[in-house]
Amino acid sequence: MSVDLGSVGGLEFDRGYAGQVIDGALAIRRSRVVEAVAGLAWGAPAAQGASDGCVPFDGTHTQFVGIAEKNPMHPILGGVAAYAQYNSATIVEEGPMLILAAENARDGDELLILVDGGTGAVTWGASQGGAANGTTRVATPGNCTYEGAATAGSLAKVVLRAARTAKTTT
Repeated sequence: MSVDLGSVGGLEFDRGYAGQVIDGALAIRRSRVVEAVAGLAWGAPAAQGASDGCVPFDGTHTQFVGIAEKNPMHPILGGVAAYAQYNSATIVEEGPMLILAAENARDGDELLILVDGGTGAVTWGASQGGAANGTTRVATPGNCTYEGAATAGSLAKVVLRAARTAKTTT
């Protein structure tokens, strides 16, 4: 018996959504309060806020702390897939996730944060589209890479790996 896995009602599940932790692998998460009035979209890069909270990564907030995970306990309200200001957001610091790629990527490409210099809008890029320059193409700390190829405008699997610093003991 053959089953059409590509049809509606078939056995194939949707790949997921931006901000989803996938494949059951371990992920390191931290809860942070969203400080920004505009909130923090699921699957978006998060930056260190003024205190121990977080804000969307943009041209002024540039200390990357992870990606906002879509928490199933936070429903989409009014068509907005984001954590509202003062909500406790789940930020994934390490592990596999789905993001919405804005550029084509190859397996193993470095995950970059693209910042529009005029609007401050942020999307996800890859080293295939050009090297990091620190302003409009910002490298993620650690060794964050694409796992598998991706096309612009599609969901892509990435793996976050935090940058580790050596500790000196005496």
